[in-house]
Amino acid sequence: MNNAVIILGAGPEQIDAYKFCKKKKILIVGVDKRSESYGLKLSNYIINSSIYDFETINKKIKRFKNIKIIGLIAIGVDCPRTVFEISKTYGLKNLSKKIYQKIGTKLSLYKSLKPLKVSPKFKKISNFSEIKNFIKKENFPVIIKPSADRGSRNVYLIKNNKHLKDLIVKKKKLIFTNNFLIQKYIYGTQYSVECLVLSNNKFLRTISERNYKTFKHLRPNVIEDGGTVNPNLNPYLEKKFDKIVEKLLRYLKIPSGPFKLDLILNNGKIYVLEVAIRFGGGCVASKISKHISGVNFLDKYIDMIIKNKKKFPQRNFVTKKCVVMRFIIAKRKGTIKKIGINIPLHLKKHLLFLSFNKKKGDYVKPPESHADRLCMIVSIFSKKTNAEITADKITNCIKFEINSKLNN
Repeated sequence: MNNAVIILGAGPEQIDAYKFCKKKKILIVGVDKRSESYGLKLSNYIINSSIYDFETINKKIKRFKNIKIIGLIAIGVDCPRTVFEISKTYGLKNLSKKIYQKIGTKLSLYKSLKPLKVSPKFKKISNFSEIKNFIKKENFPVIIKPSADRGSRNVYLIKNNKHLKDLIVKKKKLIFTNNFLIQKYIYGTQYSVECLVLSNNKFLRTISERNYKTFKHLRPNVIEDGGTVNPNLNPYLEKKFDKIVEKLLRYLKIPSGPFKLDLILNNGKIYVLEVAIRFGGGCVASKISKHISGVNFLDKYIDMIIKNKKKFPQRNFVTKKCVVMRFIIAKRKGTIKKIGINIPLHLKKHLLFLSFNKKKGDYVKPPESHADRLCMIVSIFSKKTNAEITADKITNCIKFEINSKLNN
């Protein structure tokens, strides 16, 4: 039997996973519904299926002869049910039943975190009266969102009664038949903490300050415009983040592997919005982590899967570098006619990489979810001073020409 690893998704966010596995001579089972996805070209076994269709994935894997599944990689995808079901089928340690029951959906997560007093105020909703009663008690603003979805799909920030009525008119059936919840909106700065858990609560991590300011005009849709990895944080706040990671690792009994948190800091108190047993988007684990922590999280995680006994460094790497992520979005509906890139040399030296989500000829629109964004620009800086301003200048050097005259 030959050892093999399953990689969920085969697009730009996952491509480094394929390259690392190929370099380490591990057999790859690539999963993506798009047959043209580049990662599938590097796969030994191909499954053309949605990464959310775990039944089809498991069924097709059983047809492959003489392979033993030893690992599962979920990076830049959000499909906890699939990760759980595949882990269960092949006896993997990615996501146990006990952990999945606690964090598999937003409702189960917020309920399970109540004893720790770190979850936002929330309520499952199935009719308009439940929404009104929650708002009467907690006041505006609120977030209405699905208990289980990804990439900010169908997440709405509601500030007043007019916004609420407009949303219900457009999305009533979706909201009241698909396990949605209402959550008290928490003011403050949102952070993502991406970790590689080694063992016994030892972990490496990066901290990102997320940027929701740029795309306010898209509300009630909540769309992120990247953020800054390794932002200016005082040591006390960094220790608070580390303590919340340690507390959740102990509480959830996470043994090892990827671990991602979305947090909000409000008046000194940290609230937990998401806990995920995966690596997040933005290529933080695959490309950015090495520059910030001294370790490529994805590369080292694959070593852990194949039990490559390398010494893992302790969390004592210090750098003044920061990485800034930005996105380009469509301002109107149409097809992409042309993509222009003209970055001068004095800015290009900071460019770490570009990742295009859309190509020439694709139909695009102002985003309603993160999947609708056109392009990600990632820049690296040796000093944090003016890093975000310079990153915005680089972003402005990339132009999408959109033809809004569509054929009927």
